[in-house]
Amino acid sequence: GKKNRNRRNKRIGKRLFKKNKNIEVKRIKYGINLKWNKIPEAVSYEIVKREDTAKNWEYVVKRLIMPQFIDIKLGTAKKLYYKIRAVYKTDPGPWSDEFSIDATTKIE
Repeated sequence: GKKNRNRRNKRIGKRLFKKNKNIEVKRIKYGINLKWNKIPEAVSYEIVKREDTAKNWEYVVKRLIMPQFIDIKLGTAKKLYYKIRAVYKTDPGPWSDEFSIDATTKIE
């Protein structure tokens, strides 16, 4: 039934984001490029981030259709932390583990 399918989706989402094996985060010229494997039956994705000095997570984007996003609002933080989650028809899945990147890396 529908409930079981939802539960399965959440498990799949959780597994795909487990230890962020399926998330690639890279500093590029214009910002931070986030890419991950598409999650079956996800309608969209959400990304939150926080700067190294901040305690609170802020939404970077909601209703993102593609499994990729370039964050160009880097501010002055030395390190940035992100979390991603898939959103299904009925409700959002779990957040990924947080992952970080050194935002000061210079691009060749």
